[in-house]
Amino acid sequence: MFKPISFQELGKDSSSFALRLGTQEFSPEELSVKQVGRKLRVSGKTEKKKEDEKGSYSYRCQEFRQEFDLPSDVDAETVTCSLVGGKLQIQAPRDKAVTDRKERVVLITLTSAPAITSSSGGAEGHLLLLRELPC
Repeated sequence: MFKPISFQELGKDSSSFALRLGTQEFSPEELSVKQVGRKLRVSGKTEKKKEDEKGSYSYRCQEFRQEFDLPSDVDAETVTCSLVGGKLQIQAPRDKAVTDRKERVVLITLTSAPAITSSSGGAEGHLLLLRELPC
């Protein structure tokens, strides 16, 4: 069964760049955000073992990967991530652009309050396809 990962881009006309991804199927350890130059690479992979009452079991593997371009007015070094209520939130203030192409891992902070509070100017309805892989 394919389940989409929904995302919305927030703050297009504000002082910050922000994305929110629905990642409820993944634990914090199963998610990764990397920033390479002007791109953000977001991925998740989960494997779950399910056992029935007869002792049989099955594995379910899910994986997604999505790449986002950072706007030119965002300093890539200021990108932050947080995870709240199963939603991965990525944001950065808009001010200047840095053209450095080195790779860095963007740490995901587990919080109880959303880091992104405004949904004005957002475009909803975008979907990332989640695919199941054989284990």
